[in-house]
Amino acid sequence: MKNQLPTVKLPEYNIKLSDGKPIKIRPFVAKEEKILLMAIESNSDNKQIYDSILSIIQSCILTKNIDVKKLSPIDIEIILLEIRKNSVGEVVETTFDSRKVFNCSQQVCSEQIEKKFNLNTVEIKNMENVSKVIKLDDKVSVKLKHKLLSSDEIGTNKVEALYNSITACIDVISNEDEIININDFTFKQLANWVEVSFNKNQMLEALEFVRNQPHLYAELVVKCPICSQEKKIELKGVMSFFTL
Repeated sequence: MKNQLPTVKLPEYNIKLSDGKPIKIRPFVAKEEKILLMAIESNSDNKQIYDSILSIIQSCILTKNIDVKKLSPIDIEIILLEIRKNSVGEVVETTFDSRKVFNCSQQVCSEQIEKKFNLNTVEIKNMENVSKVIKLDDKVSVKLKHKLLSSDEIGTNKVEALYNSITACIDVISNEDEIININDFTFKQLANWVEVSFNKNQMLEALEFVRNQPHLYAELVVKCPICSQEKKIELKGVMSFFTL
């Protein structure tokens, strides 16, 4: 009988989503982390990075009947951060180039600044901004709720991405007492409807909702060892914590 390599049992962890719902996850395996970091560091388009992240997250969720594509963006951030914490540890060691941090024109600050950062200090910002109702006229209103875009809906530029984000956030369309089933329409049909139904102020209100969605946030204070300058660095969104 040929020798076989052993199967390693991975640890399991219980975490809570933004609404308090408990789920079970496992850490990355080396192959998954390698794929994720290569996607982030490469010049791949956003769709490839996006699909890689969702695929790996789905593999690491052990709780049954959870479709990662139906989770809110903040829940994706929470899960990804927790997977990272339980895979590589809660404390991250990172290095900053002091010349870039302090924009030293005299090139005096030439040191590499080493900094330890505890991922347990990360908090969630804007949790109060989880839904919003926008009245389009006396009869029609739209309820927005933060949702994930599919990779095909991301868009090829920032303007298209923002408009698509508004469309993706549509949760309910009301026409007087009638609730329109948005599942009866394609994403493109809804996007076209948004463009001809929202006026400028309503569009700005929706864009504000999209831009201020709940996100992970932390602050780092970096001090130059040469000139003793200090600067606060803000980390926003889960990808900030993967590039540390």
